[in-house]
Amino acid sequence: MTNFIPTEHFLNYHFPKKIILLLFSFIFSFNLIAQNANNGGTIASDQSICPGEVPAAFTSVTPASGGDTSFPIEYLWMTTTSSGTPINTWSPAPGVNNQETYSPPALGLTTFFVRCAKRQNYSTYSAESNPLTVTVLNSPTAIINGNNSNFYYTSTISLSAAYSFGSTYSWDFDEDGVTDCQGQNCSFTYTNTGTYTISLTVDNGSCAVTTNTTVTILAFVNNIADPCTCSDPLNYSTATGISYIHDYIHIRSGAGQTWTTSNYPLGSIYDQSGNSLPVGTVIPEVSSGEYYLDIWFESGVGYDVNLVNNFFMTLNIGTEEACICSSPLPIELVSFDASVHEEGITLKWVTASEENNRFFEVERSFDGVRFDFVGAMESQGNSNTYQSYSLVDKNKIAGNTYYRLKQIDIDGAYTYSNIVSVHVDSKAIIATVIPNPIRDRAIVKFGNELPERTRLELLSVTGQVIQSAYITGTSQEINLQGLQKGVYFLRIKNAARSEKAFYKLIKI
Repeated sequence: MTNFIPTEHFLNYHFPKKIILLLFSFIFSFNLIAQNANNGGTIASDQSICPGEVPAAFTSVTPASGGDTSFPIEYLWMTTTSSGTPINTWSPAPGVNNQETYSPPALGLTTFFVRCAKRQNYSTYSAESNPLTVTVLNSPTAIINGNNSNFYYTSTISLSAAYSFGSTYSWDFDEDGVTDCQGQNCSFTYTNTGTYTISLTVDNGSCAVTTNTTVTILAFVNNIADPCTCSDPLNYSTATGISYIHDYIHIRSGAGQTWTTSNYPLGSIYDQSGNSLPVGTVIPEVSSGEYYLDIWFESGVGYDVNLVNNFFMTLNIGTEEACICSSPLPIELVSFDASVHEEGITLKWVTASEENNRFFEVERSFDGVRFDFVGAMESQGNSNTYQSYSLVDKNKIAGNTYYRLKQIDIDGAYTYSNIVSVHVDSKAIIATVIPNPIRDRAIVKFGNELPERTRLELLSVTGQVIQSAYITGTSQEINLQGLQKGVYFLRIKNAARSEKAFYKLIKI
């Protein structure tokens, strides 16, 4: 007969009491662990962003599971920026509390995330998901270099971007949201006064960064004294012997603006009949962006006048002159200017009065000494009002070019204006398209020698290349036969220096 020993007697017989207590404690703890979550589930997904961007929300592909299902799952999101470190050294992710999904904030560094899980009423997070990586890509450098202080109306502002490897550069100079220029170095000419925000966007193919600067475009103002003569009836004296002098105020500031007098800190201004011009007198626009005001002021006293436009730009004009008697001139030339445009050099001039004037000639020089005929224009002959003239010299040549205006009287006598000059960059790619508008064919003439492998491309308005060929001489024919009527663009691209020039073509 076998002797059966009860369990409690067996344990008491074979094990000390301390060992028995430890054994029961281990069995109880193992039972608790077995009932906690043991599967952290899966989350998605890895992604790449630019610095400062907000990643897409992390989604739960499968939830955490395992353990005693009578208790709900609780989650804890952990994060670190140190690769390869143990998860128990990571920090709780900000802005989330016991959520199966997570929307992280904006990031500036590559960051790692994991979702931990446990059953409610258990103190230890016992399971973890797959880790996720949000890679923060390298950002390009966006820095604007160059003088961007105050400029005058119609002057050209030139700025450059700091070099950023493998990047493209897009400039918006006039706040219209449209790219005005592409390239590391860009120029722009403003046609209205005011303060503008210039935006530069640098894109390295992965990330784009935009930076801004401001520029103020001022009105161009000058005073042009009328040659007063002792016999000129427009220069007059009052009964008390006070002498008055004729003067002009000339403003260039862009078309459609309204300039008025706002204050007279010194002296007063008058019309030619001696009537005082009150504050609020409007300066008339003679032509697009050109404003002139005939004024008179007291000799020996002079005047100051504050002018303000509808953009709240204020100018101060002042002068004080003595009346010098001289022979009257056949014309009163207010201005004579030259400026570079795509179609050539534009010459503009304005007269305040003309007497027995027959016509004008424009002359050109490349050394400032010897001048040649460019073109002629009929004048008004006799006039007491402002007259505007313009002429385009289509022979745009690299370097300095000098111009003067020749005025010819009815009797053949003539006088010359002051000499003005323009500069055309010798590095620029310059071309003239003849004719334009184009019916079928046109000739493209190049104003200076071009480097090898310079390409001539015909583009649609959407930028599609229609024709492409290397330039092989000083001129080249383009053929638009078979193309629909409308606008096209001619692009001249020098691969060696990455220079580009664009010309607008009209197909008729």
